[in-house]
Amino acid sequence: MILPTSKSHAHVPHSSDPVPLTDAEYEDAYAEALLCLADDGHAVGQPFINGTGARYCMVDERKLTDKNVLELWWDKRIARKILQGR
Repeated sequence: MILPTSKSHAHVPHSSDPVPLTDAEYEDAYAEALLCLADDGHAVGQPFINGTGARYCMVDERKLTDKNVLELWWDKRIARKILQGR
């Protein structure tokens, strides 16, 4: 799956079926979201795993889940596709 490098979302498939993502592709989408948020002026911390195994990242002093991070950068529609492909 080719993911866009900006908020234009020009290269995202528009199929209603989830596109399977490898772990590496998912991590790339997550890392790109964090990088782009930081480039856009957000205060982005290092992701961390809590005691239950869930990953969080501080963004603008808010503790965000993977879903929250993806939605903040990619928007809800594309974040849903990324998460469904996981």
